[in-house]
This record gives sequence, C-alpha cells and structure tokens, in this order.
Amino acid sequence: DVVYSKQILRKGRMTMKRTIALLCALALVAFTLTACGSGYSSPQKTAQTFFAAVQSLDLDAINDCGENGRLVEWDLIQQTESGDEGQLLAFLRELAAKISYRITDTTVDGDTAAVQAAVDYADASMLVKSTMTDVMADMLMALLSDDGEADAQTRFFAKLRENLKAETPGTQTVDVTLSMVKTDDGWRIRELPDAMLTVLTGNTTEMLQEAAQTFSGVASAQVEA
Repeated sequence: DVVYSKQILRKGRMTMKRTIALLCALALVAFTLTACGSGYSSPQKTAQTFFAAVQSLDLDAINDCGENGRLVEWDLIQQTESGDEGQLLAFLRELAAKISYRITDTTVDGDTAAVQAAVDYADASMLVKSTMTDVMADMLMALLSDDGEADAQTRFFAKLRENLKAETPGTQTVDVTLSMVKTDDGWRIRELPDAMLTVLTGNTTEMLQEAAQTFSGVASAQVEA
C-alpha cells in the first residue's frame, strides 16, 4: 500500500492541477468578458475606450467602438499597413500619442446619447510643410535611383519623424461630439465625427496630399528621363 498510496497521491495532485488550471481559465474568461463589457457599459466608458484607442491609433479598437464595428474608413491609413509597417502610419501613431482629452458633457435620452469632449492634438501641418522644403534636394537626387518615388517617400518620412522628435508642434483644441446608441453589446458610437479626422492626422491631410503629389511627380519625371 505505499505504492498504492503514492499512486492515489499522484492522481490527487494531477486532479488538483487540472482543477486549478480550469479555475484559472474560467477566471481569465470572466475577467476578459468583464473587461470587454465594462468598456461599453455607459456612454462615458465608451468614450474613454474610444479615446484610449485613438491615443494609440489602434484601428481595430477604434472600429470596435462603432455601432457596426466600423468607424475608420480611411484608405490613406489602410494602404500603409503593408510593406515596411508604413512610415506614414508610424508618424501618425507618434502624433496620436500626444492627444489628450477631457469629457465636458454627457446627455442620455433613452437608448441614445451624446458625449462632448474637448480634444487637444498636435498640429503638425507646418512641420510637414517645413520637412518638404528640407528634403526637396534629396528628393530630386532620388530621380537618379532605380525606385525614385519609393526612395523619395522613405527620405521624406524618415526626416518627418526625425523633425517630430526634435520639434514640438503647436497644440490645438477641437470640440468633438460622439453620438451613441445603446446596443446588445453596450453603448456604441454611430459614426466618426469629422473633427476626429483632423485630430487623427494632426491637421496634416492637405500637406500629406501635397507630398503624395510631389512623390508622384518625382516618379513621372524619372520615367520621362
């Protein structure tokens, strides 16, 4: 019976380990469900979840806050997800880290709500413009490379991110209203406010479009040459 007792002891230990593992798994599932649910349990919590996703430019998390699981319909960002991680996306994430907000008012009317917030963001429009000037000579030299447009973009975004670290863009404040609806999965945002596009891009949309046109011009000149 010593051997028999040891066998029983081993089985008991194995059973205990399985039980502990199961309890841990259940606890993890419960924690996950609670965490996910609590993020949308009220209009204010949904707003907090949304802005936390904005500050890290987590596109999936931003979209999860939407009524239909979709808030960001922005080709400019989506196109940069491939290749070298997207220098534009990396730049925008660095800008997003500078965003701050404060909720100023919350109005609830049955299954609809409106959360107002004052959002501070880094206005990098002039930074983009000055960087274009800084790298113009390098971009012209890119004409001599085998991949002029790609090389020009790499030079531009590398310099842009370098300048962002060296300089502090001015801060702008914009008022944002998040319109929400109560769903089976909690409170969700109906659509992305137009003002949030300015926030997400650091007010650089027009300047970045101008940069894109310049890159295309470099590529066209290379082909003609």
